[in-house]
Amino acid sequence: MNEQPHRHNSSKNPLNPGGELTDTGDMQIPHSIFRGEFRRTPDMVRNVAAGDATRTALVTEHLQFLLEALTDPHTSEDELLWPLLHERVHADVEPIIGVMESQHAQLHQQIEILNGQLASWATDPTGAHRDVVADTWESASALLEEHLG
Repeated sequence: MNEQPHRHNSSKNPLNPGGELTDTGDMQIPHSIFRGEFRRTPDMVRNVAAGDATRTALVTEHLQFLLEALTDPHTSEDELLWPLLHERVHADVEPIIGVMESQHAQLHQQIEILNGQLASWATDPTGAHRDVVADTWESASALLEEHLG
């Protein structure tokens, strides 16, 4: 579904003289990928046998890639998108932006925690470290599901 950008009265928005609105439809693709990967991850982690350093290294590398892939666009949104939306949206929409920013902050916090837990698990591939990663990832997945949903 590739709809053409909508046009509105461009004379009312000096920041967008062409009047074209941003088409965010393509965002559904990476959002779907992140949601699916985050949902599958806790089981993937729990399926690594305690003490299996080789498998732990492969899984932690994949998970670190996912965290970096999520962090980059979210950081860009924090720096570039939210400030513009605060300037441009109607007051009725402002609280939604606040919710989205809060969810980003919570996700960033979860990512920091997960990065530390992944490093610990990679260094010491015990069942205890594995289970902590899986549990924290489950929490992060629920938050991401809420955010992207």
